[in-house]
Amino acid sequence: MSAYPEDEQKRETPAKSQPISRRDFLNGLLLSGASASLALAAGCMPPAPAPDAAPPAATLPPSPVPPTPPPSPAPAMPPATTPAAALAAGDRTSDFARCHEIWSGSLKASAEPGGHLHDCIIIGGGMSGLVAAWQLRRLGVEDILVIEKDAALGGLCCADTIGGIAAAKASAYPSFPFNDDMIALYRDLGFITVAQGQITVNPKYVLQPPYDQVFVGGKWVSDPFDDEGSAKLPVSQKTRDDLAALIATLEELWEWEDADGLPAFDCPPDDASRDSKMRGLDNLTLGEYAVSQGWGLELVKIFDPLLRSAYGVGHDRISAWAALDILSDELLPADEGESSLGFPGGNAFFAESLARKLASGQALTGAIVSEIRQLKDEVQVTFVRQGAAETRRGRTAIFAAPQFMAPYLLPDLPADRQQAAKTFEYTPYAVANVAVSQTPPGLAYSNQLLGDFVMSDFIVADWTTHAAPQSAPTSRPNVLTAYCPLTAAERMGLLAASLDDWQAKILAEFDKCIPGLSKTVTGFYLYRWGHAFAAPTKGAVFAPERLLVKQPLGRICFAHADVEGIPTIDHAMTSGFRAGREAVELLAA
Repeated sequence: MSAYPEDEQKRETPAKSQPISRRDFLNGLLLSGASASLALAAGCMPPAPAPDAAPPAATLPPSPVPPTPPPSPAPAMPPATTPAAALAAGDRTSDFARCHEIWSGSLKASAEPGGHLHDCIIIGGGMSGLVAAWQLRRLGVEDILVIEKDAALGGLCCADTIGGIAAAKASAYPSFPFNDDMIALYRDLGFITVAQGQITVNPKYVLQPPYDQVFVGGKWVSDPFDDEGSAKLPVSQKTRDDLAALIATLEELWEWEDADGLPAFDCPPDDASRDSKMRGLDNLTLGEYAVSQGWGLELVKIFDPLLRSAYGVGHDRISAWAALDILSDELLPADEGESSLGFPGGNAFFAESLARKLASGQALTGAIVSEIRQLKDEVQVTFVRQGAAETRRGRTAIFAAPQFMAPYLLPDLPADRQQAAKTFEYTPYAVANVAVSQTPPGLAYSNQLLGDFVMSDFIVADWTTHAAPQSAPTSRPNVLTAYCPLTAAERMGLLAASLDDWQAKILAEFDKCIPGLSKTVTGFYLYRWGHAFAAPTKGAVFAPERLLVKQPLGRICFAHADVEGIPTIDHAMTSGFRAGREAVELLAA
């Protein structure tokens, strides 16, 4: 990922102010975003305010103090052991200015093609690009080159180190391997062993329980969707009955197969059943599907923190197919022998493990691609690195970047693919790593927040480093990684709102669910993702536009979670496996 400013902003703990509701905060984002749109359209991010500068003109509107929630059974934090003045904060967002220059057309670069003809050039060193590189080498293709715009490989699978603790800046954890490609990859990276058909996760990477809890109605509820946990949810009896009906439906869908033996859900979705009833789920939102089953909306609203965190949209916009797929994973018991995986620093560890498989000279970082041109017998990729333009040649190429970049980088992209690339809806996202002098008691690995929160959830950064994390000393320093998915309309506000605005809002929300936590905060670090991933909204998973852009174009193959329809690391990996095979077939031809 990109390099960060070496000297962080230091500031006093902000004065305590009135709590800001999610609605008022996001209205403030929209107001401030309007003033930023012109600057962003010109190809540059608004400048970060100086530590002592006056707030921007478009400040967050005041809001009345909401009613005090019922007392939370989670213990309040003990008195702080670190002075408030020690709080360090910094906006560690990647520099997107060069990408904005590509969109505006102001980044022009040209260079005569140089170097030898590579077998494959991979544009994008995120998870799909790294897996494509691994797949190519697995299939015997060694002359490859990965070109990545950031200073390190990984894309959204990236981390920061704060006080010696590795903390994710985005993608948090992978799935248990469920197909031959994933098993081979996990085995090669040392994540699992396989003996007599039995998969065993390396004990170092087993994610320990409790895995999740939800803050709802002023209290924490552990394992909220099993029989014991659901009984503690502050919901109506009808909703409890609806939950039982939903789980029964998920069990039926999980066991269902069509006449060809294809399941209702699969990764990638295109390998799932083409049965019209199953695929028709994509043409409903989860809310519409719930109503069609006679279930109340109170049921599906419970899943909004999970859906927003994973997919960027809630029950009212998400494809029912996508929602039921993830709910099957989350609500149904795992198969015997399956373990959840987790790594220090989240999936950055996964990406770093893949990057180490590359040979010297097989990756260029800090290289901003400006054009990908396809000739009769080769693909030419022009990029700017360290201020100089360069063009490399490949017999094939894999475009492992988001689809919204394709029309800007591929000048010969057919008109129908240009239009198709513009149909994807990308979720803007803020992630904050909050350093604390002591670990709050009573947490799970993933802690979801239901209600008027900008945060959908937060995870405990050092969870994966402990054999029994819940019984580890609470006196230990830690980092809490907060996830804040926004709507597409809030993108400009995401970039324009000040670091102080974000810090005040997120710490206020932490105090709401963990009273007194802000008094223990020693650092606050923000990461803004303007186009984090393509959301699987109603009709998007099996949209003809997605199916079109997934297809190879001449000598160029396409790999990314967005072309698979579901924005998870599993689908990014699956896309890389497929594109690697497609490139090998082109080379053979």
